[in-house]
Amino acid sequence: MNMNINQIVGAVTGVIITQEEQNTTFLLNNDEDADIIERIVDLMNSDVVPKCQNFYEEVIPSFNLSTFKSHFRITPTAFEFLYNSVAHLPEFMKREYGGKDQINTEKVLLIALWTLATPSSYRSIGNQFNVCKYSVFICLHKVVKVIVNHLCRRFITWPSPNERNLVANGFSRYGMEKVIGVVDGCHIPIKKPVTHGIDYFNRKHFYSVVLQAICKSNLLFSDVDVRWPGSVHDARVFRTSEIYPFGSALCEPDYYILGDAAYPCKNWVMTPYTNNGHLTQTQIYFNTQLAKTRVKIEHSFALLLGRFRRLKELLDMNEIENITRTIVAACVLHNICILQGDNDIEQFINEGLQNFALMGFENVNHDGNEERGFQRRNILAEHLWNRHVRQNN
Repeated sequence: MNMNINQIVGAVTGVIITQEEQNTTFLLNNDEDADIIERIVDLMNSDVVPKCQNFYEEVIPSFNLSTFKSHFRITPTAFEFLYNSVAHLPEFMKREYGGKDQINTEKVLLIALWTLATPSSYRSIGNQFNVCKYSVFICLHKVVKVIVNHLCRRFITWPSPNERNLVANGFSRYGMEKVIGVVDGCHIPIKKPVTHGIDYFNRKHFYSVVLQAICKSNLLFSDVDVRWPGSVHDARVFRTSEIYPFGSALCEPDYYILGDAAYPCKNWVMTPYTNNGHLTQTQIYFNTQLAKTRVKIEHSFALLLGRFRRLKELLDMNEIENITRTIVAACVLHNICILQGDNDIEQFINEGLQNFALMGFENVNHDGNEERGFQRRNILAEHLWNRHVRQNN
């Protein structure tokens, strides 16, 4: 078989060969080499992308610990824990897809994690795992539903009365005592919904849903709320959250959570003094200490977005219910990873902080403030300032 090499180069690379260059042409006489190149040409002209035949069966088992984590964004230990937590559930026991073979549970979980870990298309992920893109969608949403239905209340929990002192001690190293949580909002980008699209268009000029979360000092989420479109103010999200009516009781006897200026100042919610240009040294110091402590929620969001990169790029889904479930499931996985000892998280946090614009858009709130909250804030500010003076004398 004789083939003109210029024809092959042109077909494969798209490079135009001049007449002068064609005069230097040579022929391939080796049938085996020519056959290989002919296959390349056929492949380039085809719309069919070959699937990776042995990625799950042979390549993934060869990953070392760091390679596994770099691809799936969780440690093998956390994956094993997740597998053992869900493999016995009925959702993974029933047969699906009509008469087709069921994808085994381990592969379903790996496909779902890979999908959360990367913004790649369903088609490319399917090619990687030798399944169709529809199977990728099915795997992701099966895992998401299982996590939300069976693991959410187990792994996203408010500190019990016996745990609150321990949680407060974790925050106290950053300067403030009696803190058991920090609240803020984060905007998860989505494509424009078909209905009520304008409601999801936020002040930063992209479509989003609001993730409100409260975290502990170790970055664990103790409460998440994903119900509101991006145009809704953080204060309204907070007032309508399940935790709000019970906040005072959840912070008994004398604990509180921290928020930025978008949140109401209450006996159980401490917010910064509004900077009107006339703040006292005591008030400025209080604001500084609050900001140093409040940074933990920013790190929690950054870790979530840096680990599960699909959340920070674009959740390309049509149904809002699927979007909110996926976000909640990612928050559960975030907690599982921390609880399973994944402390090597600086890279993920740094990646997440690159999308700092997704964090809540601070806007001063004037609704819902309580005189008791102002009084307690003044007492805390005096205590912090007096302690600071004593330590520096």
